[in-house]
Amino acid sequence: MNHRERVLAAVEHEEPDRVPVDLGGTVAGIHKGAYEGLKRHLGFKSETVLYDMMQQIALVDESVLKRFDVDTRHVRSSPLAKAPKKTLPDGSYIDSWGVKRVKAGYYYDMPSDGHPLRDASVDEVDDYPWPDPHEGAEKAIEYMGKRVKYLHEETDYAVVYSSSGSFFEKSWYLTGFQRFFTDLIRDPTFVCRVMDKVADCGLKFESEVLPEIGDYIDIVRFSDDLAMQSGPLLSLEMYRKYIKPRQRRALQFVKSKTDAKIFYHCCGSASYFFDDLAEIGVDIVNPVQVSAENMDTKMLKEKFGDELCFWGAIDTQRVLPYGTTKDVEEEVKRRIRDLATNGSYVLCAVHNIQPDVPPENIVAMYDAAKKWGIYPIT
Repeated sequence: MNHRERVLAAVEHEEPDRVPVDLGGTVAGIHKGAYEGLKRHLGFKSETVLYDMMQQIALVDESVLKRFDVDTRHVRSSPLAKAPKKTLPDGSYIDSWGVKRVKAGYYYDMPSDGHPLRDASVDEVDDYPWPDPHEGAEKAIEYMGKRVKYLHEETDYAVVYSSSGSFFEKSWYLTGFQRFFTDLIRDPTFVCRVMDKVADCGLKFESEVLPEIGDYIDIVRFSDDLAMQSGPLLSLEMYRKYIKPRQRRALQFVKSKTDAKIFYHCCGSASYFFDDLAEIGVDIVNPVQVSAENMDTKMLKEKFGDELCFWGAIDTQRVLPYGTTKDVEEEVKRRIRDLATNGSYVLCAVHNIQPDVPPENIVAMYDAAKKWGIYPIT
């Protein structure tokens, strides 16, 4: 099998020749600190290029991807994403949505005054200077159009495209976490208006981009965290009332423009939402945060394995940073045994590889995947 066939077989719940592996993008990528250590360890000397400002994620060089025989190639969507719109004198920046970001340790975070709609009224939402989807789409097509076509026609990698159709997290970035969730109970009119405006921006952008690239992509990624480590961020009742209908609209729109599979990234204890996500058209769930509540991989496979493909699951919280290379190999073996039977599994770290992960453990993860991921799984 080639790389694309391998990934798509797994997503279609069929057994490929081996378990596919992923590295790259903004939810299965690598922090620049870990990446620079990995390159030194491997003896590679390419320049480190930043792929995501907020998370400080590196653009993974082809030499590294080929060393690990990675089956995917990621393409980012647009200037509507996370590049700075305005850099401030203290090193903080304003992103293209108007949200302020300040350096906090290894990453950029949002200060309490960083949420531009934190004091806004419903009437003021329409007057907010929203990003221009048309301008963003033109830049995106110019930036990635040739790249996507090349990957599809000249390589055999599975092309993973990051959509702008997500809206839940961006909305509370704009309003602030506390106001968003408080108003979801006491004044949902305001936060629903914000969500609709964010979603409209994303879908107007996609209405121009997807007709240009839809035939060249294999997977479309959405990202909206609905959970934390200890459980959901909101009740299923509130999710089904306010979030799910808007997600359904976004997914249906994307599906009308491309045959690509739908990849949904949700950190934390996400399994509470898996039935609903499958019902609205999600094919793949990521990152499979195994350290969170109700995320045991054996249980997930038994309960959801016929509907969903699992993407991730190698523990970034404990095993990768603090374990030995043997611990990493055992972790890989366990997740493959739990998740990979009958396909339905793409292996990578739970979310991005963090700066405290030793390069030896990164190498051990991908080498173990190649060693133990051969079908039939035993």
